[in-house]
Amino acid sequence: MFLTKKDTVSIKGLAISFMLWHHLFLRTGDYGVLSQNLAIFMKVCVAFFLFVSGYGLTKQYSKISDKGFRATLSFVLARYAKFSISSGVVESASSSLAFLISFVTPEK
Repeated sequence: MFLTKKDTVSIKGLAISFMLWHHLFLRTGDYGVLSQNLAIFMKVCVAFFLFVSGYGLTKQYSKISDKGFRATLSFVLARYAKFSISSGVVESASSSLAFLISFVTPEK
């Protein structure tokens, strides 16, 4: 059984809705025990993302693995560059947010 691009996008959408449920209803008892217990289960969204990401990378790599060392190296470096840029953006945004919050938070 193979997953198509459409299948993986559908799984990612399901995982996003699970993540949303998990973060909205985990810490609150306002909506009952059932919603809170479902929120605990919805943490499975992380496994969905890991599986789909690994599956997609494996399928992409299998397409270029026979093309030689240069193709493999460019594949790996392209993914590493995307990861480095995105983690740098997140790091920068989080530190900027912490800096701004420090001005807003009253000192005791």
